[in-house]
Amino acid sequence: MTRTAAYVRVSKETQGQVSPDAQRSEILSYCERKGWTVTEWFEDIDISGRTDKRPGLQAMLRRAQDGEFEAVVFYRIDRLSREPMHHYAILAALKEAGVAVDSVGLPLEDNPESSFMWDLSAALAKLESLRLGKRLRSMHAQLAREGKYASGPPPFGWKRIRDESGQRLVLEPTEADWRRRMLDWYRHGASTREIARRLNAAQVPTRRGGAWASRQVGRMLTTPLLIGARVIDGGLVSTGRIEPLISEAEYQEILAITAVRSQRPHRPGRTSGRYPLGSTIMRCGTCGGPL
Repeated sequence: MTRTAAYVRVSKETQGQVSPDAQRSEILSYCERKGWTVTEWFEDIDISGRTDKRPGLQAMLRRAQDGEFEAVVFYRIDRLSREPMHHYAILAALKEAGVAVDSVGLPLEDNPESSFMWDLSAALAKLESLRLGKRLRSMHAQLAREGKYASGPPPFGWKRIRDESGQRLVLEPTEADWRRRMLDWYRHGASTREIARRLNAAQVPTRRGGAWASRQVGRMLTTPLLIGARVIDGGLVSTGRIEPLISEAEYQEILAITAVRSQRPHRPGRTSGRYPLGSTIMRCGTCGGPL
């Protein structure tokens, strides 16, 4: 019996996607035909394949390194990743752990042609991701021009309501209070890293239930949503559909603080780079050697 982990992912965009239930069904049928037994399921729901910061994916990699299964099966290569860099790093990490990989949509065979088709599929997944991103940006821009809010979870601090003129965002009291604390901490000298640490220590849940990160906090501190505005065609526009959290004067103060901090000199010996997949070194998908 080959102990097998199954990985399922769907992103925010739902049109044309295979549902999680359909992916599970296809994976089970495929494993039955191979004589493999699915012993664990890992899922990332409503998470883009362009990021490697996926709780289900990271949990799967950790369990693979612990030797808890012998193979990983996913529905299609673009379910594993839409970034070739992450794709090869994931495969290398699994190979290093002695775990086989396979795809329902494109079974992996032990020959050069099959490996080439996997490489090609990874590149096509990236292309489709870029096309999808362009479509979504166009759609969101059009909705913004019409004063509407796009579908999907509302930003942390707001909740969505619907009235006779469509959807709008109003402040959610508890989350809005946390956003105000973040801004106050920032004004008094706390870094984005420190703010993320405080939120995690207080067990404040993110929208997706994960841990707060410095970069995420930085975006939240400077988004024009704070004053009820959005970026449309390169400029800030208030459509009246988003309840502001702070005044424009307070927002300008935050931007000024950010501008000053961004001009701090770089300290020798520090780097802003990181490996994909957190602490996993990127390795060749063919030989497993470090890149």
